[in-house]
Amino acid sequence: MRQGRPASLLSLLIAMLAVGCFGPDYPEGIPCSGRDTCPPSQTCDVDGVCRTNPSTSPDAGPAPVDAEPATADATPTLSCADCAPDAVCDDSGATVVCRCQPGFSGDGLSCVDEDECAMSPSPCGVGECVNEDGGYACDCPAGFADDGVSCVDIDECGIAPDPCGVGVCVNEDGGYACDCPAGFADDGVSCVDIDECSATPTPCDPNASCANSPGSFTCTCNDGFFGDGQSCRRPRACADLLALDPTAGTGIYLIDPDDDGPVAPFDVFCDMDREGGGWTLVLVSSDDGVHTWTAQERERMTTNSAPIGDLTAQNRDFKSPAYHAAPFRSLLFVHQPSGVSAAYDDVSDASGDIGSFIAAVPYPVCDFGLAGNGHPLTGGTLTTGGVLCDTDLYFNVGDHESGNVATCSNPTGSFNHTSFGPVWNGRNNGVCPFDDPYFFAIGPQEQCADCPAGSGAQESNALGFGSNLGLNTGQPGAGENFIQMYIR
Repeated sequence: MRQGRPASLLSLLIAMLAVGCFGPDYPEGIPCSGRDTCPPSQTCDVDGVCRTNPSTSPDAGPAPVDAEPATADATPTLSCADCAPDAVCDDSGATVVCRCQPGFSGDGLSCVDEDECAMSPSPCGVGECVNEDGGYACDCPAGFADDGVSCVDIDECGIAPDPCGVGVCVNEDGGYACDCPAGFADDGVSCVDIDECSATPTPCDPNASCANSPGSFTCTCNDGFFGDGQSCRRPRACADLLALDPTAGTGIYLIDPDDDGPVAPFDVFCDMDREGGGWTLVLVSSDDGVHTWTAQERERMTTNSAPIGDLTAQNRDFKSPAYHAAPFRSLLFVHQPSGVSAAYDDVSDASGDIGSFIAAVPYPVCDFGLAGNGHPLTGGTLTTGGVLCDTDLYFNVGDHESGNVATCSNPTGSFNHTSFGPVWNGRNNGVCPFDDPYFFAIGPQEQCADCPAGSGAQESNALGFGSNLGLNTGQPGAGENFIQMYIR
């Protein structure tokens, strides 16, 4: 028996030493979800299994958790209920796996929102990043849109209808521009019509009206003015009017011989029918009982520019302002009541008016070779015959009857019937040429020595070729016999 006690005591001592010195030996492979869920001396590895020597450092953070079926002596198995609210559970395999949703970080059992807006550079680019649970949104400026990742340019030019309308849309970062055609402008939204008529100064002439239209405008000269609308003027004479308006008919019109010069516009009578039209009435010599065209007032046919008579009474003595204001090249004479006419082209070079022209002709003209060398007839119905020696037109011719230059050159000499102004070649009581030209003239007669007293203050009623051709068939002194002079 004593020998047995020592043996039992030894066994007890050995057992006590084993328990006190070495501790329990736990197996590896127990499922875990953190460092505090493993036995002493083991660590939860990245694959959720306890190991004495883990493959990564515990500080690297836990990995998504899955679990093997629990054994009798292992930690309880995980389920989807163990996953964090912002995690997804994958239980399709042998073990349950919890993974944090995009925008969150963690081990699946615990997930924390990631602040994407703290990233550099900002994911929103030109926009402002707004963090949200599990993601972010982009607050984009005008011209950009949030495509779920960043702020991207909006291609406005791809929008229907085209925002530029009649123009070409050019896309730009954050906007667009419009390349507009002539007459349109980019207002920052589209191509809009330019109202040229509201511009200062107006694109039209002051004597025109402006009508705006899409992309353009139209200038129209006011009534009585002619041109393209951007430049308008009144006609300078009847011929000018006819050139500007071929449809213009015979009648009274307003002309302005010097455009914007000192001469104010005035009314004239235009004959648009005879000899190609465009004739401006400048003078009427009428047997109306009034002595207007006299030797004492011969300046009325040259330098005295005062108008005479009434434009609406064309059968009486009359002189238009155009007589002194409008240049001329051709002349037309119309006798009434016969209607006989005589036209003469290229009498002047159109550099001056008829008054200045007559004033420049010597008085009296005593060139005995003049006959037949006047201004030739180019139109009308006047014919040679009887007492009319030819149909040429002359001016300021002296009485050639004497055949003496000295006698012809003395208008106040005995029986010297000189003429002043337009005159025709005829014979009164003698032979051609220029026998008593006063009787074939429009203008006055001088007070010759043997002429009746007061002749210089009286008007001739010859009316050019009218009297000696027997054309003055109207009642004397009543304004029924008259001759009109036109310029062109």
